[in-house]
Amino acid sequence: MVIESATSTVAEKGNFHLVLSGGSTPGEVYSLLSQEPYRSSIDWKHVHLWWGDERCVAPEHPDSNYRKANELLIRYLDIPKNQIHRIPAELAPAEAAKLYQQEMQMCFSGSAFPRFDLILLGIGEDGHTASLFPGTKALLENKRWAVENHVEKMHAWRITLTYPAINAASKVVVLVSGTSKAKIIQRIFDHSERSKKYPIQSVNPPQGKMQWLCDESAASLITSYSS
Repeated sequence: MVIESATSTVAEKGNFHLVLSGGSTPGEVYSLLSQEPYRSSIDWKHVHLWWGDERCVAPEHPDSNYRKANELLIRYLDIPKNQIHRIPAELAPAEAAKLYQQEMQMCFSGSAFPRFDLILLGIGEDGHTASLFPGTKALLENKRWAVENHVEKMHAWRITLTYPAINAASKVVVLVSGTSKAKIIQRIFDHSERSKKYPIQSVNPPQGKMQWLCDESAASLITSYSS
């Protein structure tokens, strides 16, 4: 999925903008990509790495999404440092979000919103994705590309891409695994439950494609589905 998208996009455009996600399931993908023959299947010199969200911690902090991606994948790659677009989440939240948006604007100059080639997302048991949590202010943002978002139940600030930035992507892939995600997947996909609104359900790129990759455990409670 990542290899196919990267290969075709680099051949067509000369570069590939990939947005990484936190979480255990994307981490398994990163571990695979760091190994042969997968690693050499992508021309990493033409890849730009971005993040869908970040906890407001230093890059070396154990909770950092950047640190996890770096340990599992980036340190094994031949990728220019200036193409690794880390969220500067060690700064004050508002400043970090502002600088991250400015960096995106430099790479996607002249665009109303960034046109990422592939965004990898996870999903939480409450239906959140990136750091778009239920009941938070970031859900209402329709102009900015990245915002600081306070998550009350975690008593913490996060930096996250906004819906407009995510939905401008060419392709979004949601990675879901494990029995702990079975109930939220059931609520999202079962016809009788789909009137309920969870943050992930507002991800729908109008000019792109969206794909769900669920393992058997995560999909185990789905009994009906209507597209």
